[in-house]
Parts: sequence; C-alpha cells; structure tokens
Amino acid sequence: MKRFAAIGFDRGGVITNRSGINFNQQVCDITGVSLENYKTAYYNHSRELIIDNISATEMWRRVLTDLHKVQYLGEVLNLVNMPKTFDEEVIQVIKELKGKGYKVGLLSNDSKESACRMRKLEHLDELFSVMLVSGETGYAKPTKEAYIDFCNKLGISPWELLFVDDSELNLDGGVELGITTILYKNPNQLRATLKDLEIL
Repeated sequence: MKRFAAIGFDRGGVITNRSGINFNQQVCDITGVSLENYKTAYYNHSRELIIDNISATEMWRRVLTDLHKVQYLGEVLNLVNMPKTFDEEVIQVIKELKGKGYKVGLLSNDSKESACRMRKLEHLDELFSVMLVSGETGYAKPTKEAYIDFCNKLGISPWELLFVDDSELNLDGGVELGITTILYKNPNQLRATLKDLEIL
C-alpha cells in the first residue's frame, strides 16, 4: 500500500525558474538587505498581489519601501520580468509520478493574471490533475486553508499528501496539518528524496 496518494508542487522556483539565478539572493545583492529582512517584507506584501490583485509593480514598491530601498525598484523589476523557463528535469519527475499512479497537483501563490498565463501559455493544467492558484481561490500558502482546499480538491487527507516547495515558510502551514514536505533545492535532490521515500 502506498504511503502517499498525491504529490503536490509549487510553481515558481520549483517547476519554473529564472535561468541561472537565485532570485531571492539576487534581490538581496541588489538592495544590500539581509535575506531574512527581505523575506519578511516580501511575505508582508505578497498576499496583496495574490489576494487583492494589486499590480506587481505596486507590490514591489511596497516591499522596497518597507526595506527603505525603493530607489532600487527599477532594477528589481528588471529581475522580476526576466523570462522564466521550465525545469525539464522536474517536469520529467512529475510525468514519472503520474505514470506510477500518483495524483499530482499544483498549489501556487500567484495572481489571477498568472493563472491565466499558466493555462494559456504554459499549459500547466494539462500536466496536473488539480491546479489551484491563490489569486483565484482566495487562499494563499502558508495558510492551513490553502492546503485543506488543495487536499479536498485532490480527494485525499492531509497525511496522504507529499508537498514540494522551495520556501520553508510556505511549507509551515502544511506541516501543521500533518502533510509531509520536501524543501526543494534542485532536481537531483528532489529525485533522491523521492527515491528515499520509495516513491520513485
């Protein structure tokens, strides 16, 4: 009997990335702020982008204002707008999981605009059996409500879900519900962890 019924994935930083850069570290390098202070400011305002659907420019203006670094808005927006690419190794892992009979879902903190792009240009809804985007559902990670809604749509209990995200903060809400999590680093680490869990 399988320990897990479904595997969930975050999008940005796991399935898609800005080729060749660590985005969070790059923002810190540009602004000269610590990663901890940056993450605090970002999470304080990212919900406004996702739930209230303010523009990305306004969200980043608020983040940088909190950090007293608004003069770097142009440079940060250039970084934000860099083309994102699919990590084909992660996509291959997802296809292998589907082939083994696991339900595979996407739970992403993104705006309604991003959700539309995921469907029309990235076709992610064809890859996943469930695709939930916070700008559409009103629930954003790391809230328990986001994970409960995700599990309900997958038709599973929280302890039957393994969730992969590159943000430890985003995973906290899932851990509190009994969800097993993987803090994503790179495709090799993901594949090795899935093998250790006897999933692949």
